[in-house]
Amino acid sequence: MTACDQVLSHLWLLADAADQAAQPAAWDRLTTLIKQPHPLTWGVILGGLAMWLMLPRGSAKGRSLGVVLGIAALGCLGSRLLPLGDWSTNTVFWILSAVTVASAACTVTFRSPVYCAVWFALTLTGTAGVFMLQGAQFLAVATIV
Repeated sequence: MTACDQVLSHLWLLADAADQAAQPAAWDRLTTLIKQPHPLTWGVILGGLAMWLMLPRGSAKGRSLGVVLGIAALGCLGSRLLPLGDWSTNTVFWILSAVTVASAACTVTFRSPVYCAVWFALTLTGTAGVFMLQGAQFLAVATIV
């Protein structure tokens, strides 16, 4: 049972508990789940902060800090990856995914529309590569077209 399922089940217990004595115990379990965040939470928080710092409005110092936080966020999220198959498939998938995520971040954070268009094209190409690797050839071709 995932953490989200546990939270929903505890909310269900709180909403439907007819016995007043059962509500404090369910509330205690719910607050315990909220205090212990999911392992991916730090990666998402660091990634959001990195994207905010890399936006094209700040100084070069803030942008470089954003790049460092972005790499740390990718490390946090990458540490939770599950293997998909053999090592060659995993390696190609991880490289394509990293290139796609990095180029998407560059699409959002560059000032020049020309550079943004080039990075967006690389993002679409990486997405099509991931689709192709997973056996969804129609989606890969539709993404490129």
